[in-house]
Amino acid sequence: MMRFGLLLLFIVFPFAPVRAESVDYSSASEINSGRSGGALARYIKTFENDCLIIEIISVKGKLKVLESLNLCSFEGKPFSTGFADAGFQDITFKKDGIHLILSVTPLEPTGEQLRKCSIPIADGKMSGLHCSNPFEQK
Repeated sequence: MMRFGLLLLFIVFPFAPVRAESVDYSSASEINSGRSGGALARYIKTFENDCLIIEIISVKGKLKVLESLNLCSFEGKPFSTGFADAGFQDITFKKDGIHLILSVTPLEPTGEQLRKCSIPIADGKMSGLHCSNPFEQK
């Protein structure tokens, strides 16, 4: 019986995907991947919070996360306590990086603010989130 258990362990686990330790894929509400900046990138949204996780994935050999960026704040304020609401929309993979719309609603009653943002990716490396000034939705 013990041999069967070990054999099963070796058969099942070599095919299990490599995962970043901090990501709970069972709580994912949206996952997508694409080529950007010469790299394979993936984003993950979860039901648990308003954060957006961006990962650069190795395409050589086994798939593994090479770099990860966890976007849970904006302008020094955490999404969970610094805003009434926050979220990411229209996420696209482009040649120069990942482009998206960041929607934040400040705690002050000023209404929703939309910003065009990008996460540049070059040579398989990400830089931080870069956003425009707020714009009005048409």
